Order: sequence, then structure tokens, then C-alpha cells
Amino acid sequence: MNVESNSFIPLAGIAIGNADLQAAVRKGTGNAHTRRLAAMYQSGTAHGDAMRAQAAEAKRRALRKLPELWSWPKSA
Repeated sequence: MNVESNSFIPLAGIAIGNADLQAAVRKGTGNAHTRRLAAMYQSGTAHGDAMRAQAAEAKRRALRKLPELWSWPKSA
């Protein structure tokens, strides 16, 4: 199948209606979430919570620096 950008919307509509695809996405995202939590908290609740706090701060720092990050790399 040849997919072009102008056919994305109709093809996405077909994919959304595909029950097998929906089940695969649901299973995949559920597995990823469960495994991520297990990895984060394998050393204990305090460690997992500290990792979540560190990730949240990294996100906030990136958002504060967003204008600077958008302009990277500087043109010569």
C-alpha cells in the first residue's frame, strides 16, 4: 500500500475501526505502563517516588527552556 500524507486521515479512520489493532495497542500500552512502574519501584516506593519527582523536574526545566531549545542549533 502506498501511503501519502494526504491519505493519513482516511487511513487513520480505517485503523481506528480495526478491533485487532485496538486490542494490540491496548495490550502494548498496558504492558509498557506495567513494566515501567515495576522497574521504577523495584528498589522500593521511596526510590520510585524520587525517580518520578526527578522526571517531573526535568520536564519542568525543559518547558522553562523551551524557547531556547527551539532555537537550537544556532544558525551561523
